[in-house]
Amino acid sequence: MSERVHRGRSSARLAGYLLAAVVFIGSCYSWIGRYTRTTTGKTPYVDSQGRRFWYLDIAARSIDPDKTDQEQYVREQYVADLFDPNKGGRVDAFVESKGKLQMLRRPGQPPVASPNEATGGVLVFRAGFVSDVHIREPSVKLFSQNTSETLDNVIDSFERNGYQEAFQSAVFAATVSAFNQLDNPDQKPRLVINTGDATDAGTVEEAYDFASVIHHLWYPMLYALGNHDDAIFGNYQLSLNYTKSAGPTFYPTAQRVRFMKFFNSTRVGAGFSDALVPLPSDFPGLSLSARWGALDIIRENEAVAESALPSVNQNTCATPGVCKQVTGCAGFDLYGTTPGPTQWDRCDKYPGYYSVVLPAANGEKVQLIALNSTHGDDTWGENAAFDSTQAKWLFDQLKVPSAVTILFMHHPSASVPGLMGILDPVASLHPLVVLSGHTHSHATEWRGHFWEVNTGSLEEFPQWARLIEIRKDLRNGRYYLNARVLRPHLPLRDVPPDLTAFGMPGAMPLDEWDQVVDAKKKLEPWFEQRFAECDVIAALKPPDYGGRTTLLQDSAQCGYLGALYDHVFVPYATLGKASSQRGVDASAQADVILDISQ
Repeated sequence: MSERVHRGRSSARLAGYLLAAVVFIGSCYSWIGRYTRTTTGKTPYVDSQGRRFWYLDIAARSIDPDKTDQEQYVREQYVADLFDPNKGGRVDAFVESKGKLQMLRRPGQPPVASPNEATGGVLVFRAGFVSDVHIREPSVKLFSQNTSETLDNVIDSFERNGYQEAFQSAVFAATVSAFNQLDNPDQKPRLVINTGDATDAGTVEEAYDFASVIHHLWYPMLYALGNHDDAIFGNYQLSLNYTKSAGPTFYPTAQRVRFMKFFNSTRVGAGFSDALVPLPSDFPGLSLSARWGALDIIRENEAVAESALPSVNQNTCATPGVCKQVTGCAGFDLYGTTPGPTQWDRCDKYPGYYSVVLPAANGEKVQLIALNSTHGDDTWGENAAFDSTQAKWLFDQLKVPSAVTILFMHHPSASVPGLMGILDPVASLHPLVVLSGHTHSHATEWRGHFWEVNTGSLEEFPQWARLIEIRKDLRNGRYYLNARVLRPHLPLRDVPPDLTAFGMPGAMPLDEWDQVVDAKKKLEPWFEQRFAECDVIAALKPPDYGGRTTLLQDSAQCGYLGALYDHVFVPYATLGKASSQRGVDASAQADVILDISQ
């Protein structure tokens, strides 16, 4: 489970010791299993400490024990319905204006005349940036329901708000929709970078739902593995134990190769072997369109975004032979010699790190490098790892000429053993920026020779994605990185509710709710009313969902409500832990301008 930056090291070690003790005692039992309680929005389960828990599932994707494995896997139809304009509706994007960006300065930085000049240079490259989606199957618990709730006092990611968990795939889908709707040439990305932790507990269902959603993204996605993609609950390796009695849909991925199978193009059934990991059936196909899989297209200059599903005849390269860098495996197949389309059903054979040099929008070259900072299959733990083989490979890749290098991985660079010693000499001579996740907080840090942009979790408040763009000032030849928030347009976010009846100061922006004294006492009734409305949405069944035409917006908003509740009300006081990053602090770190030249 991802460790927040606010947690002290001693507290983290103590939490680890306590968890290890529980793990050792329970090692003769199944590690994970399915557990449920019956709750409603207005009648949560309340434990002996007065903490409230909600449990629910989405009726449209609930498992029917009477169906066979192959019949069972129609979960992607629920995702397809979220993106159906007649059922899910359209969710547009909110992108923070460049006028709100703040310039962060490093020691000795040359003066800049104005932020407008740093954001107004010639465009070099633009990418979407998202991390730590953490799709969670709500019924999945470690050891037992009570044990999971008890461990939540120590490590906060065991139990999240039930609406946050159940509707997390809808939050991700709404974010993908927001990217898809970008039609302004000043906002459209070339591709989307994801720095890992697609799943939370690490089950097949979670990886399956993640893969179903990314198949609807209208841009290529480049992925970097996270510890939750590599291990059960981000820590435990598959060899220790798991629950088979819960059925093949509960089969954990829990290893790099198993997770990477979900990027394959060949659908297989469920079962208890590496060869039988189920895959969504709506993969765009072996003949990927240039729009979906080709990285060379300078999409930043397109007037409008494509609106149709991938087709081999759509948006192909204007000049034959120009588009040469194509991925069918979310980037993993860019390692070494790029395989042909017939090998895109073998994404799991790659090591999980790769690099590619792409034409920039201004005619220069941009190098993208993805690292695998997770542990191997025979070790366990959430911390970063970096072996000598990958280190040597990275050393060689950094010799490839380019104007700018963007390196991305799951863990922050300072926590990756031996990495700084490789990056510092290169960054002292060449514009280099690092993108990372894992901390679930927005942070922008100067590492001595380069800037690192760490983005928050899409699961936890404020659930933001980012647009990262690099521009070049032609007057002085310097490169600037501009980072700004991207999120779905949702009614709750766009028009904050009037809460005067609940003792709150009117229509207060959501990012400020965490600053209200006694917010829990004042707002608990309001949240219970909203959660009761979400119960209705969760119970809707296909194919018509009760005639609802805004399923995506309504479902995503329930996920945002759950995350907001978890953020404002859960103190995480045990072992000196702090709650998640305040909204105002997240904004100060997320919307920034950086000088990345030396």
